[in-house]
Formats: sequence, C-alpha cells, structure tokens
Amino acid sequence: MGLSALINLQYQFSSKFKLGFNIDVIGVGFGSTDNSRFISSENTGQYPQTLESSPSSFNLLLGGDNDLGQIKSEFYIAYALSEKTWLRGGMDMTFSEYTSNQELTYANNRFRYKPVLVFLAVSYNPFN
Repeated sequence: MGLSALINLQYQFSSKFKLGFNIDVIGVGFGSTDNSRFISSENTGQYPQTLESSPSSFNLLLGGDNDLGQIKSEFYIAYALSEKTWLRGGMDMTFSEYTSNQELTYANNRFRYKPVLVFLAVSYNPFN
C-alpha cells in the first residue's frame, strides 16, 4: 500500500476527446512484513534463500530503475459518451518494491516487480 502526491496532466482536444498522464512523485509506503525468497545466479550460498522484507517506506520518483518504493503511473485517452460519462482506456505501470534488512547481490536490498497493464474504465460525474 502507498499514499503519494502525484503529477496529473491532461489535454482536451475537443468536447469528445482528451489525453492524459499521471505519475506518483513522493509519498509513503506501508504494509506487513513477509518472508521473501531470494533467487539469483549470483547466490552460491553466501546469501540466505529466504529473508524478511516489507514494503519500502519511502516513495520517490527518480526515473526508471532508480525510483524508490511504490510508484504508479498511467497514460490514457478518454472519449465522452455523454456530458457526464467518459470512457477511458490506456496503459498502467505500477512499481511495487519490498526492502529487506540484509544487503544482497550488487549491494542491493530492494526487490521490485514492474508490471505494465492495459485498462478500460468508465467515469461518471453527476455534478457536471
């Protein structure tokens, strides 16, 4: 889990179409400690195969693999179905990171998963 401040940019081309982008910049991460499994061709017995890790507690956008913590971003295009309802589709990237108490290969103690997904969403604004 994470709570972050973000940058949100959007441009409306017409009354029917808009493009947008948003990305987390800085925040905090939290969650329970878990047992992680460390698998690496560099581990020839000098590192444990299982160790405790927890979500990184500080989120910071630094660019690419240098980012810290949980960083979420998305690119989208939206189409107005009506004045109050929009259909939005795009690409989502969510970086999830765990930190261990032990330094492992390449002086690293972070484990990251970076899926890239597509999405389709409907939004409705009753106050518009």
